[in-house]
Amino acid sequence: MRFFVCILKHLVELNCHPNTILSIFVPEIRPVISRYVRSNTMKNSNDQLPFQLPVRDQFESRYQPDQNDRNFMNTLARGLDVIRTFQSHCGPLGNSDIANITGLPKSTISRMTYTLNKLGYLTQEKGRKYHPSVALLALAYPVLSSLRIRQQAHDRMSEVARLTQCTIALAAPNTDGISMVYVDAFSGSTVNTLRMDTGMRIDMARSSIGRAYLAGIGDDSRQTHLDALADVHGDDWPQLEERITEARQKIKDDGFCLVDGEWMSKARAVAVPVIADPKGTIMAISCGAPSFAVSTERLENELGPQLVHVAKSLETLVASDS
Repeated sequence: MRFFVCILKHLVELNCHPNTILSIFVPEIRPVISRYVRSNTMKNSNDQLPFQLPVRDQFESRYQPDQNDRNFMNTLARGLDVIRTFQSHCGPLGNSDIANITGLPKSTISRMTYTLNKLGYLTQEKGRKYHPSVALLALAYPVLSSLRIRQQAHDRMSEVARLTQCTIALAAPNTDGISMVYVDAFSGSTVNTLRMDTGMRIDMARSSIGRAYLAGIGDDSRQTHLDALADVHGDDWPQLEERITEARQKIKDDGFCLVDGEWMSKARAVAVPVIADPKGTIMAISCGAPSFAVSTERLENELGPQLVHVAKSLETLVASDS
């Protein structure tokens, strides 16, 4: 029993989702384990995965039209604002919740959610709260299918994840300027609690994959991102900017950067920038795992160089497509 308690404490410290923890144990002892997990994890009411530090959103940061911009449709923008609220808030939201997040009148929100529900993009629960429907996933699929590098990297990432027993992920910059979005990810082990899903966002400033992307882009584009990140990170920014600069130098010297415990408690990862298409679009690819599963020495000496090799091979495939 002490063995089980030891494992439980470690998983709880890693903020694993209860379902992930329960799946490890045989059915006969799951009721006992479940009581322990409920009393020690998931302290928020939304029962969301508390894996990583949340992206520091500024909802007002989206494009604000000039008064003379007659081509901009405020009604459409507000409808998309309603959908955007769900990307940072896991679980169902009511009209009051959405109104508080967006700053829009509740009467306007009620009409928006009603319309989105009728169109099939939001599903309404019995408690009159809403959550996104799978129709939004279908709407986003053309984005994934158009990413040639995702198709080229898919099998290779899966194989590297299996061989290293780590999580391999490919990410592109989000249009908010402060986060990255996973476009593909693989976990190499069923007990690897570091799990990423396609479409998840990750803080650009605190993650290895975000810092690798910043290192790979041009000076003007980088400065635009840095300005946006400085705005949202406030007092934390000077230290974060210094670490971003160190990551750039690390990539110049070794081809990869390493982040340990910043973007996610008790997890570490290496990442490299990668040219994603013949136009020179930059994305980034990472390799990571919980701290107990991978040492910084292994990341530095084995996985980082291996990831550099993977990125170069992908860039060769991209160049051959041009």
